[in-house]
Amino acid sequence: FFFFSSRRRHTRFLPVSWARRCVQETGIEKGLTGIFLKPIQGASQGGVGGFLKGTFFGITGLVVKPVTGILDATSKAAEGIKNTTKLLDDRAVIDQKMRKPRVFYVKDQYFLTYNDFDAEVNTILKLYKGGPYANDHYVNAHQIIQSKGVSEFVLVLTIEHLIFMNKQTGKIEWDTSPKNIEKIDLVQDNLVLYLREPARKTDTTNIKIKLPDTQQAKTIYDDVLRLKESMSN
Repeated sequence: FFFFSSRRRHTRFLPVSWARRCVQETGIEKGLTGIFLKPIQGASQGGVGGFLKGTFFGITGLVVKPVTGILDATSKAAEGIKNTTKLLDDRAVIDQKMRKPRVFYVKDQYFLTYNDFDAEVNTILKLYKGGPYANDHYVNAHQIIQSKGVSEFVLVLTIEHLIFMNKQTGKIEWDTSPKNIEKIDLVQDNLVLYLREPARKTDTTNIKIKLPDTQQAKTIYDDVLRLKESMSN
């Protein structure tokens, strides 16, 4: 059985008192009381005729009151279930609104299984002050693990930019166009970019990114190289 709190208009389970409440809510209690009281009241007011009349009304009440009460309880249960469903639906809508927009990748704008990290990084780019990356076509992003296993930076690849972002502050450390990359190299787990022109926010044409291990270094190297080569196709 489902019962309802006056403070919360959705379904609650009250296993301890359900039987007593059931008797009260459905009218069985009133029906049983009426079958004894009605004949007495009838006899005191109309003698034998009143007694018989009271007995009739008492028996009728024993049947009618529980049926009415059950219908009323059923209606309340349905209302409670409806309110519970609405509450869950509302929460689902809130959760959906809190989730960052799905990423559509590269110029083909295809989509993959939803990825929280990509969605967060792409949202930061779209909303970055001044809007320099608002129209970029997202490719992917790599978390750069630095000291003590903490991810401090993110290297973001878009068709239009390579972006080196401080994850803690959201600050862009530097960016450059893939077309500006002359050469890419790996030197002892360091990714080195040789640029034609200095990267924005720097005065150097040689960008070195220290990576935590050979595996991530090779993965990022391959991704940047593919992006660079796609610019010349």
